[in-house]
Amino acid sequence: MRIVNFLLFFFMLIGQMDAQIGVRVATNISKFNVSEDLGENIELNYKMGFGLGLYYKVALDENLSFQPEINYVQQGAEYSEVDGEESVVFKFNYIQIPILAKYQFGASDKLNFFVEGGPYVGFGIGKGKVESCLDGECDVEELSFGNTDDNDIKNPDFGIQLGGGIIVNSKFSIDIRYVYGIQNLIIDSDEDDFLRNTAFNIGVGYSF
Repeated sequence: MRIVNFLLFFFMLIGQMDAQIGVRVATNISKFNVSEDLGENIELNYKMGFGLGLYYKVALDENLSFQPEINYVQQGAEYSEVDGEESVVFKFNYIQIPILAKYQFGASDKLNFFVEGGPYVGFGIGKGKVESCLDGECDVEELSFGNTDDNDIKNPDFGIQLGGGIIVNSKFSIDIRYVYGIQNLIIDSDEDDFLRNTAFNIGVGYSF
């Protein structure tokens, strides 16, 4: 009962603050951060993906705001063997929930800059896909998200997002974020082996 009362008080408090709901469309340029052993003899490359979500920006004062979001994001990476014989594309889909603090250097109805940062958690949805091509023949393998030995990709993902951007006016904003995954996506990996999500996320936001 205390938790319910606290949540009701929290949402009532937010409802009385100066807040904006908005939509954000993004290009996600993702890659894996891998340990030295896993990265040996392969060349990792960035993979282009799409992002779409909603945000709720709560003004704490004239410059500082609090912005939780819920986003659909395409993650993954491309890699090829050093000898160039095989190429592989990893495709992962996530529902990502960042909680960001934003500081803007001026009024929100005029052109100015801002910085932002905070933690995120990402929940893998559907199946991950691995498309591998060798000598002109391609194959697709499906991977499952979870935390047991029956799964292929550890879930959820989590990490931090840091970035900055431009407020065009009270409605439009443009930003770029660096997404650094902390979670090791390998289930039951050796102590020194890791594979983590990273990305550059470039987005346009519109506040209603």
